[in-house]
Amino acid sequence: MGIIYPGINGINGKVVSRSLDYANRDEARAGDPATKKPLKPEEAVDLVGYMRPLSGRASAEGGSNNTETMTPLRTEQWYAANKNKSPGYVIANDYSDGSGAAANDDAALTVALATAIAQNKALLISRPFKFTSEKLVNGIVKISGADGVRATLTATAAMRSFFNVTSGAAQVDNFYCDGSNLAQAGIRVEKGHDNLDVKLSRLDIVKMTQDGIAWIDGDMPIFTDIRTVNVPVALNFYNNGMNGTIRGLYALGGMGLKISRNASAPVPFQMEGTDFHGIRILPSDTATTAGVLIEAGLALRFFGLLCDQIYRGFGVRIIGTAASPVDDIQIFGIWCGGGASPDPSTIGFSVAGVARNIQARGGSVCGFPSYGAVWNGTPGVADQDGNLFEGVKFFNNGCDLLMAYSRGALMYNRFESAASGVYEVTGNETVGIGNYFKTGPQQINATSQYIMSRGPGAMTGIPLSSTGLNAGKLWRDGSAGGAVKII
Repeated sequence: MGIIYPGINGINGKVVSRSLDYANRDEARAGDPATKKPLKPEEAVDLVGYMRPLSGRASAEGGSNNTETMTPLRTEQWYAANKNKSPGYVIANDYSDGSGAAANDDAALTVALATAIAQNKALLISRPFKFTSEKLVNGIVKISGADGVRATLTATAAMRSFFNVTSGAAQVDNFYCDGSNLAQAGIRVEKGHDNLDVKLSRLDIVKMTQDGIAWIDGDMPIFTDIRTVNVPVALNFYNNGMNGTIRGLYALGGMGLKISRNASAPVPFQMEGTDFHGIRILPSDTATTAGVLIEAGLALRFFGLLCDQIYRGFGVRIIGTAASPVDDIQIFGIWCGGGASPDPSTIGFSVAGVARNIQARGGSVCGFPSYGAVWNGTPGVADQDGNLFEGVKFFNNGCDLLMAYSRGALMYNRFESAASGVYEVTGNETVGIGNYFKTGPQQINATSQYIMSRGPGAMTGIPLSSTGLNAGKLWRDGSAGGAVKII
């Protein structure tokens, strides 16, 4: 009786005999897939010997006409004759003398990259390389470290970046970029708006003097798994950056993300329609730093945004102007955590100027000595409208939310400040529904309405009139023994 071998011959559960048929010994079977006969013992191949390197450095990659099932390892001499014939990629090390000298490394990379672009191949960098100058990526090419080996690229002289991408459909993947405080940026992109993406992935970028990735101009950024350490701005979008996807950023030190609009660019664009997933930022201890700074943008989506250990500055700071307004920023799942800062100007979530439809749903804002969040518009100008906090927990803040000249909504949030949950200065029109207040009373403008509030400091507003901005309301102050007042 045979035994069951799952998956044999592509049929699960097929009964296969233990004994192998060695009949018809004169039939040529080894290496003949048409017969599908078992090998005779004397026909077995010495695979160890077959795959042993012939001499020097070797690789299991064959030539462009390779059709063998298995290919013997290639010799150094074979590489010298066939380095420009490999199927699909150019190996940077083939163009160096192997000394590791910075000048030779830099020259080898320049030639290898130009060859890869000219031959429409990828460029493989499989060992550490030293850079003395920026490399121009002006064609469709993928530049990659070998799988399993994150090659280190080190700046040894002052330069603008390691790679300057001026063409769409380019890719840079799997490197550790050490700027040595000599390089301004790890990657620079200035391809313009051409409806072609630039893919940057699996990059560690450290010790740059300005940016991790400097996006000067262009659309369709596609980033995956970017980590920066001690870089002033991890991802700096100077202009454009629309219709992209950013997945996975970890920024330790500096600013994590900056989004601007360059009015002096050949074609000024704001970022529009770009999604961010899994952004985690621990910014530097400076008063001007923010985890995320947005100075222009439309229809941006964040799915999971963490700004933590904020000792000075801001977690999220959104500033719009008449020339560069900010509109329709959606954040799903936010964490802004303070770092026990003694600086009263440290704020978790700040919205200022012309910024409309800034909405955060779910998450926490905590640990800020003065204000967890601030909505601050301009007197006499309806420049903040449609802003929203929904399902956000505020705790361990001096005041949870300060508002001035802003029209927005607060829905089902939890305000746990021991001093003040919500403080409306002037010029606000707020609708509050179902919020929890730990302490009270709250300072609320007459033009705002709060209903279905909960907690010891709750205020429940019941409109007496629905006409005009100064409609009268009946409200209860939970902290004052339930006194009923009309304002």
